Amino acid sequence: MNTGNAWVGRHPSVTHFEPLFEFGHLPTGTPRDTSAAVAGLALDMLSVLGDGPELSAGLRKLLEAKDCLVRQSILDARRRALSAEQVSS
Repeated sequence: MNTGNAWVGRHPSVTHFEPLFEFGHLPTGTPRDTSAAVAGLALDMLSVLGDGPELSAGLRKLLEAKDCLVRQSILDARRRALSAEQVSS
């Protein structure tokens, strides 16, 4: 994964996505880990692909996928908590 700031100097249609891939605000655990993994993939793609409409479209779809995966990780955590409550009662 690219460790520098791969967003610097990119087209505005690409840099628009940088704050949307941030994950520090998420709770630790699976939601943050999931978001971080997808953000890492975005950085990997930025390190090998040039700016263009397909990169912007790909980042948008990757962002949509990240949102879905993070929501599923939150739902899974809730489901596990409910199951644990039912077992203990």
